[in-house]
Amino acid sequence: VIVALPATALQRLVDETTAGSDTIGSVIDGSGAVLAQSSGAQPPFAGLHAAGLLAQLGSRRDMRVDPAPDIGMPEIAHATRSADGWVAVTALSPQRHEALVARTRRRQTLLALFALALLALAAMATLLISRRLAKAVDTVKALAQQLSAGTPVMHQPTGVAELDGLGRALEDASAASQQHRQRLEQQAEDALAHTRLAEQRISQGQRITAMGNLMSTLAHGFNNLLGIVANNAQLMRAYAKGSELMNPLASTLRTVEAGSELTRRVMRFADRRPTAPQLIALQRFMPEVHDLLRSLLGGRVEVTSFVAPDTSPILVDAAELELALVNLGLNARSALGGAGELTLQAHNLDSAEAAALPALPHLNGARHWVRLSVSDDGRGIAPELVDKVFEPFFTTKAAGKGLGLGLSQVRAFCEQAGGTVRLASTPGLGTTVSLLLPSAATAA
Repeated sequence: VIVALPATALQRLVDETTAGSDTIGSVIDGSGAVLAQSSGAQPPFAGLHAAGLLAQLGSRRDMRVDPAPDIGMPEIAHATRSADGWVAVTALSPQRHEALVARTRRRQTLLALFALALLALAAMATLLISRRLAKAVDTVKALAQQLSAGTPVMHQPTGVAELDGLGRALEDASAASQQHRQRLEQQAEDALAHTRLAEQRISQGQRITAMGNLMSTLAHGFNNLLGIVANNAQLMRAYAKGSELMNPLASTLRTVEAGSELTRRVMRFADRRPTAPQLIALQRFMPEVHDLLRSLLGGRVEVTSFVAPDTSPILVDAAELELALVNLGLNARSALGGAGELTLQAHNLDSAEAAALPALPHLNGARHWVRLSVSDDGRGIAPELVDKVFEPFFTTKAAGKGLGLGLSQVRAFCEQAGGTVRLASTPGLGTTVSLLLPSAATAA
């Protein structure tokens, strides 16, 4: 079947199709002849170039056609082959193309400006971040310098998590370093204090040794003089029987005996020979000391004593124990002002009492203890003097009223026996001195 279509009809069809639109079109037959094209296409689509277009299209059904302004396709066009071999070519009109190009350029300009703005913002953000990081790094660097200098480090948050973590670590390290430094300083101060105390004790020991030698010499000499006086008094009493000289001679002999007892005490304190420990049952020992103290302290001082029946025996030098209790009694008489109460007590320490005394359960490996306490209701001792009263030659008495050796002897006796001594005093209420001695079972 052959259908004939006038060329004018085909031209009209093309014009009607592209009229009022932004496109231009052309129709080419299989031989390359231009059958119709949009009116006003400039320049017109020449047949010569149409043949080249067909050759370019080849066997393909459609293809993109590059711009060819000299043949009526100033912009990119699209060619489509029909079933009978004709090719329809469509392209945007020059006006539409220019409008699209202008819009594309405007968009490209806007995109370029936007990109520049983003770059500027990125640069500003980078600058701010770099400054912030630099400030944070400087802060951490300053903390490290403070730590190196040994000054306390106080971290302030920088807002940078990693650097804040490092800052906190430096602060913790500074705190640990300060604590370690304080411990070292305290240990150094303690060591210095112990050294000074040791030096003082050495000096005191040398002074005590010298004083002991002097006291021993004087006591021996004085005792010899008392012996001569006693011998002469005895001879005079033998020849003066029944005369009025008997009473004065008896008084002289009593005075000589008192002086001899005093010199024996001085010689006992000054003598540094080894002691002779013996097993002492306080239930039998304390009544004798009770009577001795009553006679020494006078009738205005009420002396009471109590020894628990189950009190363990102790292994100590009896003379040293008696001397220690006499020294405590004489000190109590001074604190009482000549009148008051003096109480002696002895009992085994229970576990609760032992636990309340620092380091006592481990002292010298002893497990069982006897507490022998001497209490008075006198004026007491000022708190600032409590740590000094056991020092040799320390006394609160007026000049000439005491040597300051009584409590020193008490402490020396306790330590030599493997124990210790504790003092508790309340000004205005009284004083209690406790001799803490290992029981004979522990000592054995």
